[in-house]
Amino acid sequence: MAACDGEEDRHARQLDILPVSFRDAFDESCGNLKPAHTLSIAPMMEWTDRHYRYMMRGLTRHTQLYTEMIVDSTLLHRREDLDIFLGHDECEHPLAVQLGGSDPVQVGEAAALCEAYGGFNEINLNVRYASR
Repeated sequence: MAACDGEEDRHARQLDILPVSFRDAFDESCGNLKPAHTLSIAPMMEWTDRHYRYMMRGLTRHTQLYTEMIVDSTLLHRREDLDIFLGHDECEHPLAVQLGGSDPVQVGEAAALCEAYGGFNEINLNVRYASR
């Protein structure tokens, strides 16, 4: 399929700046990101723990699984408990960690903790604005 609207040069330049890990998800024909998984099991607070994810993985090996949403400040203020919040088994992959928060700096710091902890295929952000 040819590039959409003859913009292949622009899309090629955009693809060059993407991290290597994102390039596989890029649809070069139209310059769009394509979903990595067609089916995901949505995260639910107080339900989507590692036991639930293990059970879901038993139903299908192909769906994207998520941690329950973890509030950014929880990770920042309870760093000694990262195993409780971020612990997972290799059989849970593909696995995304979902972070929630409203302060971009805190969400960024929490995302950095998740990246340093390791083992996630994706960091999913549930970002909301602060109401005043």
